[in-house]
Amino acid sequence: MLNSDSAQVYFGEIIDIDGESITVVQRQNIKGEFSKDSVQTYEKYIAQSPTVGEIYLCGFLNEDNPLYIWQVSGLELNDLKIVDAAANSMAERMQNYINEGTFTEKELERQAKAEMNNADETENIPIDTADAAAADNSAAEVSGCSGNILTFVLIVLVIIAAAGLFVFRKRKRH
Repeated sequence: MLNSDSAQVYFGEIIDIDGESITVVQRQNIKGEFSKDSVQTYEKYIAQSPTVGEIYLCGFLNEDNPLYIWQVSGLELNDLKIVDAAANSMAERMQNYINEGTFTEKELERQAKAEMNNADETENIPIDTADAAAADNSAAEVSGCSGNILTFVLIVLVIIAAAGLFVFRKRKRH
């Protein structure tokens, strides 16, 4: 889970257990794609007697793997205690990675990669000044780019267009 950009690690509240499936509301992100308060249902999970209404540490790699659920002492990342960490090597590693900030570092790296990918996508936006605002808006809707990057591109285009207009008018007067 640590080295996979697609893995999710978060605190989630269990809202339903139905046979072999479990439904969790995402409450606090640690690593990976995350939508606060979104409801996720997993067909397979591994947990020690989970309780509806309780918040647990959740780890999910992909559809081919179960959701891992660990009972925790609280939600503070620097001194988190996983209840069965001593008896479970994976839980112990998770606890250490969280307490040491390793998951936080990996999440920052994942976000930086995503921003670079989004920046690369914005370089392909048409640079027709009349259509710049429309292109920026549609690119944000399609690719989920951050508004800051698109705003920056739009401002640069407006400055270039204004400078060109200024030079054109100045030459026309002389």
